[in-house]
Order: sequence, then C-alpha cells, then structure tokens
Amino acid sequence: MAVIKTKNLERAYQDGDNQIMAVNGVDLEVKKGEFTAVVGPSGSGKTTLLNLIGGLDKPTAGEVIVDGKHIQELTDNQLINFRLKHIGFVFQ
Repeated sequence: MAVIKTKNLERAYQDGDNQIMAVNGVDLEVKKGEFTAVVGPSGSGKTTLLNLIGGLDKPTAGEVIVDGKHIQELTDNQLINFRLKHIGFVFQ
C-alpha cells in the first residue's frame, strides 16, 4: 500500500495574463520503506510538489493522499494537526 500517492496533481500560478504550471499531471506512489528522490533542474517544480504533499500548499487539481487521507479535503485545523503528527521536512 502506498504511504504517499498523487493522482493527476496540478498546481498553477497566475503571472498577469500568463498561467504558470509548476506541477502538471503528476502521478506518484511511494510505498512504505521505499527511498524516493525528487530531482530536476531549478524551476522544475520539486519544491512545489513537496509543498503539496506536505499540505503546505493546495493543488489546483488532482489528489494528494498521505497515509490514506485525502489531505486536500482537510480543513485548515485538521491539516495543521495532520502535519504535526505525520509530516516532517528536512531542508538542505
């Protein structure tokens, strides 16, 4: 079973009349015990993807499922509690 799963995940930002797709249609599945690296050039959406998975940002479309919970459906207070108990970030 996947601990982290995304389905057709998207995050768009508006820049004037332009729409910037930071994350576009990402399907990801990370199973318990797997080691996963997110790599790519600067500006490719790595940080945005991790922010979406960690519940720090909300997707424009698609789903984020962490430990069986659809985190984009959680209220702000539920999300705070969920991050407190289930999410950790280590910055480089």
